[in-house]
Amino acid sequence: MIGDYPVKWTDPHVQALLGVLESIYRVEDVEAIVSQAGLRMGDVAVSARSALTWRSVYDVAAGNLAVDALLDEVAAFRPALRLRIDELRVPAADLRPDTIAATVPSAPDYASSSWKNFSVDGQAEAVIVAGQPTFLEVVFLAIGLERARSVCRLSTRFPAEGWGTAFRIGVRHLLTNHHVLHDHDDGDRRVRSVEAWFNFEEDERGKPREIVSLACDVGSIVGEKPDDWAVIETVDPIPDAFPVLPIVGARAPQVDDRVCIIQHPGGQTKKVALQHNLVRDVDAEKIQYWTDTDLGSSGSPVFDDQWNVVALHHFSVPAPQGDRVSVRNQGRRIDRIVERMAARGVGPGELR
Repeated sequence: MIGDYPVKWTDPHVQALLGVLESIYRVEDVEAIVSQAGLRMGDVAVSARSALTWRSVYDVAAGNLAVDALLDEVAAFRPALRLRIDELRVPAADLRPDTIAATVPSAPDYASSSWKNFSVDGQAEAVIVAGQPTFLEVVFLAIGLERARSVCRLSTRFPAEGWGTAFRIGVRHLLTNHHVLHDHDDGDRRVRSVEAWFNFEEDERGKPREIVSLACDVGSIVGEKPDDWAVIETVDPIPDAFPVLPIVGARAPQVDDRVCIIQHPGGQTKKVALQHNLVRDVDAEKIQYWTDTDLGSSGSPVFDDQWNVVALHHFSVPAPQGDRVSVRNQGRRIDRIVERMAARGVGPGELR
């Protein structure tokens, strides 16, 4: 249970809750929440890293039988987090939408200076930046916001609840991973029900937007396990406010290009990962990169620096021997996905 003491740090619910809490990182905000929950900030080991501070806060709250009080105060402070917190309070929730990803480390060592791509003398960074400027036209931000409207969270039941990410590719059609809609640990059993949540995000004031929830037809699922893709249709047409995301015509990225991912990590409100986003490997079927993801990010679109979709994110893999970090994130190349969709009679032309 999430309120047990000693805290069961390996419990998926506890890990997911910590991921939610870490999104509040200003020390003064943490202090206010801790105080409102009736706890003493003096008992908390404050760290420069939000994750470590919240781990200590959680431990103190559990020791004082105050985890529920703490979560109530977090939800009051940041209303956009309330829905996710309430979901994670349900013991029956299945936190395994990314069953493949769970078999390998899902995060690099952020404490390592090499993760920032810095060398002791700074030359490694200079080599990458030289010849590849990081300046972008400011319209990049506007285009990214428009692309983000196409991305939604999937709420699934097997019958236990799970989460993933998807994006609109047609009038009713959403693209995600095969393993989001099938239980690969149980004979590839198909999901029983799916809802697509558009607009599950914060507005400019940090307030939750109104969610547009659409039921999906599980009988419509078409996909393939080897390339880990699946298309599912919504019961009703997707509103025009959430446009179709083009998935053809993009140039495949190269090593040291940058890719970003719009996603619902941990089943939380929509996020974008823009940092540490170098491509590390490209072949005919997949792209590997350092861009951050988490459980629940499976099925997210991977974008190049022109906001073209270049891959369908699906899980993390161990990095090769001698790499700077121990893990890479990986997506199936979108041209490969489009090829396989066409072979199954499902393609962008037919979906519009």
